[in-house]
Amino acid sequence: MPLPRDVLDRALLELNGPFQEAERLSVVSYEPHRFVLRVPPALTLPAEACIDERFSAIQYVLHFRDKVTTAIQGAEWQEDDHAYHVHYDVVEWD
Repeated sequence: MPLPRDVLDRALLELNGPFQEAERLSVVSYEPHRFVLRVPPALTLPAEACIDERFSAIQYVLHFRDKVTTAIQGAEWQEDDHAYHVHYDVVEWD
């Protein structure tokens, strides 16, 4: 099942609600079967949060609310963007 862009945007809107603009997840690139999110550096997260929580929170929302399963394919620090870029694929089950 491809991931419609509006479904991804709605999930991000929900997850970004309590965070300031500089702390919000955002889309770097999007295709119906894969997307890349910009995740702010760990130093901008609340002390009780783990960066992994931000990486995987989008997966929980998409899976349980929208019935779309995703898998993290990797992440890297982008020095020029001063943020992590996390790569996700949409998983299609037979």
